[in-house]
Amino acid sequence: MEHLNPLAWPDALVSSALTPGVRQRFDAGDYVRLISGWYVRSETWLAARRHERFAWVVAARTARSSTMTLCGEAALMAMGLPVAGAPERIHVAEASRSRSGSLPDTFAARGPRAAELEAAWRPQLHRHQHPYAGTYDTGVFRCVEPLEAAMEVMTRLSLIRALPVADGLARWGSELGIGDLEVRLAIDGVAARVRRERARLAWDARSSESGSVGESMSRALILANGFETPVLQVALFDSRGRVGIVDFCWPGAKIIGEFDGRLKYDGSLGDSRSADQVFGQEKARENRLTALGYRVVRWGWADLLHPERLMRLLRAAGVPRH
Repeated sequence: MEHLNPLAWPDALVSSALTPGVRQRFDAGDYVRLISGWYVRSETWLAARRHERFAWVVAARTARSSTMTLCGEAALMAMGLPVAGAPERIHVAEASRSRSGSLPDTFAARGPRAAELEAAWRPQLHRHQHPYAGTYDTGVFRCVEPLEAAMEVMTRLSLIRALPVADGLARWGSELGIGDLEVRLAIDGVAARVRRERARLAWDARSSESGSVGESMSRALILANGFETPVLQVALFDSRGRVGIVDFCWPGAKIIGEFDGRLKYDGSLGDSRSADQVFGQEKARENRLTALGYRVVRWGWADLLHPERLMRLLRAAGVPRH
């Protein structure tokens, strides 16, 4: 059984208090400074993915302010719940409106590559008034309560960002003491009708069968653009046995949708198969699905970032609409 996997303290973070000489190496350009006292190697910073930089900045900011309380998507990431990618801002809950607003960027780089290091994406910190009633400790980060963080996303953000959260609660909510009743009561308690309806749409569309954030985001686009709701994680068989489990299926139309969320042909699968072997096995699987009478349509992250591409693929494949 899968369990929540909260963010751990990032190994890449280096404390100047514990690592002699790091300030001098920062001056030489070997490290970047996220906030006073906390650093990351410059090469590591440049090679990092967006969510890694997000985690490093959150951890460094937390280290400087032990009372900082994360909310929204930042809190959900800290808890290990899925979100639709690292957000542009680290949202922090404040009891007072007077402390609301964006905080200055504390990132700094020096040396010959300073401009390149400065240009790399990183999240900004934003404080806003948030009447949170309690806090949730992940063991590393202090957050608002899980349901409160989820409601902040589901009531305020678009379906493509809200559905991964709803799917995550459907899958792991029991570990946090959150079930359907708790969510519906929270939705009913939202004062603004538009926000209440937005949250209800995401919760009614939830599925514990979603296999990844990318699949949740794909389904959000599918539903928002009027296509029929697909059946998720369908096992298909032929005369030789099980062909495999497909991400999306429209059985009546005999159409299969597959979200390719990883670079499958570069050795990143964590096994010893060569790129040619992986490609050959994928092709053989698709041939068996085609022999069963299914049309297979594939898409990836680039198509989610440019939704019109996904819509064209689905229309061309003949995916039925409501």
